[in-house]
Amino acid sequence: METQPVNDEPLRTFEWNSAVGPAIAAISAIAEECDLDPREVPSLHSAIDTEALNSLFTTEYQEQRSASRTVRFEFHGYRIAIESTGQGYLYDSSS
Repeated sequence: METQPVNDEPLRTFEWNSAVGPAIAAISAIAEECDLDPREVPSLHSAIDTEALNSLFTTEYQEQRSASRTVRFEFHGYRIAIESTGQGYLYDSSS
């Protein structure tokens, strides 16, 4: 997977936590940006393994690693950046 630095302003920021994992938070952000019900947004599985994404940022994994990390991927016309800090960013993929 190619990674690019994300330097432009996000269309939307979102937060994730142990109750709402990064995959669900990303879908919710896309739904809000597109004015859709989250159930109308296609599955993230076509872009990323959501179980791996969620497990990458679990508390147990975080405790084993002290460095912060960011996962970036494209989906549904957006670039998504999810950080281990609990923050996520939604960007227009055409910019």
